[in-house]
Amino acid sequence: MIEAEYSVPYLAHACMEPINCTASVSSMSCEVWIPTQAQHQVQIAAAEAAGVSEDDVTVNTTFLGGGFGRRGETDMVTQAVLASRAVGRPVKITWSREEDTRNDFYRPMAYGRLRAALDSNGNVTGWRHRIASPSILKRRASFATFSGHDITSVEGAANLPYQIPNQLIEYVMTETPVPVGFWRSVGSSQNAFITESFVDELAHAALQDPYTYRRELLVGKPRFQKVLDLAAEKAG
Repeated sequence: MIEAEYSVPYLAHACMEPINCTASVSSMSCEVWIPTQAQHQVQIAAAEAAGVSEDDVTVNTTFLGGGFGRRGETDMVTQAVLASRAVGRPVKITWSREEDTRNDFYRPMAYGRLRAALDSNGNVTGWRHRIASPSILKRRASFATFSGHDITSVEGAANLPYQIPNQLIEYVMTETPVPVGFWRSVGSSQNAFITESFVDELAHAALQDPYTYRRELLVGKPRFQKVLDLAAEKAG
């Protein structure tokens, strides 16, 4: 039986373009200029902050200097709209790097405990992966229906391409005061690192090369094998 434990930290998005939004609010309407990944969510947030209907909100989507999930949030919209409503004129807000880093919706920290059984030839006969992390979907209940099962937290763990029998993937939702959000590949960000690190451990225990070990696990998956082959070729 091979066992390993891994932990990964919270991560900020650190987009190249600072967080910003421009808003112009009148008694009857609201217009917003913003680099965003979620136009409808912007419309909802702006309408609520401006005290107008969604139909009276115009969203102008600008080019964005990196999003990675951070620009699917609307905190900057509420801030700009409330400011414009208060002063009665258009307002543009631009966050400093320090403000951006301190007030992000971070990639969740995560902890993974893995166990695997190998036969005498080093083949995996059983795999268990237990994940503990905060839930993005629980916080973003308006984004998707949340039933207590957060599929984003098991991405990269519950959908492995490897031919491994007897898999058990478990998720334990943890509560923390740190706000979390969609970050790049979301669950695959941490889970791919954890699972691939563990596959390296299995290859080592089986006294096999990590590349050829993975290739055997991908039998019947020619597309994945080609990607692996190309990566090995480019790595020299």
